[in-house]
Amino acid sequence: MRISPEQFQRLSDHVLSFLSKEGLSEDDVTEHYHARGLSLMRARWDTLHASKFPTATLYNAGLSDSHIDTALRKILSHPAP
Repeated sequence: MRISPEQFQRLSDHVLSFLSKEGLSEDDVTEHYHARGLSLMRARWDTLHASKFPTATLYNAGLSDSHIDTALRKILSHPAP
């Protein structure tokens, strides 16, 4: 993964904290999107945006959408689409 361990930890903490505050698990998100015929990638990115993580910090560090999605897959335990 191209994301630094520190960036990954901040991202992970933020996203998982958001899910916890909303009373959701990774499986809840997966099931919700799957039931509607939506991709797991969409679920990951919608979760990221809903968490209000400052994504500019990741892009400013030279990461691309692909790098960020790889980190989100690891955080949310979703297989690649």
